[in-house]
Amino acid sequence: MARRVGTILGKPTYAELADLVAVQRFNLAQLESVKECPAWADKDPVGFGAWAGQVFDAEATMNKALTDADAQIALIPEGLRDVTPVVAPLGVTNAWDAILAAAQPFHALVATFTAKSGCAWPSGTPPQPTAPDFDLKVYQWTGKALSAIQFGGSTLVILALAFLLFGGNRR
Repeated sequence: MARRVGTILGKPTYAELADLVAVQRFNLAQLESVKECPAWADKDPVGFGAWAGQVFDAEATMNKALTDADAQIALIPEGLRDVTPVVAPLGVTNAWDAILAAAQPFHALVATFTAKSGCAWPSGTPPQPTAPDFDLKVYQWTGKALSAIQFGGSTLVILALAFLLFGGNRR
């Protein structure tokens, strides 16, 4: 599985979950704005109707996942969301994974809309992440620390050699 942004020890935090919820709500709003595409409905009412039914089902699944995520986020004090990983009991899908699973049908729905509707997809920029990424910060700090050690190690070797060759006790 690919590394996630906003993680602690590879697990998404509740702050990152809140960012994911915001993005999915943006995506739902965009989808809502294109559901009324008279050109497609007039041209292919059966195809449009089938697509609209799939959208309805996908939206219901996503809205449930978002409502569940909102309830879990509300349980975590705001000051702890940046450092609290999203977890679930063994055998239960956590809120992060539930949203990602609920989002899967939307890729095909958007592709179908774009290919068959004749209507333009709305422009807009989704909300950007606000949660800090502690794993990335630790990685960057470790890189800086290793660079300092390597640089310092090289400097010490050079100074020791210079001392041996040019310094020391000369009688």
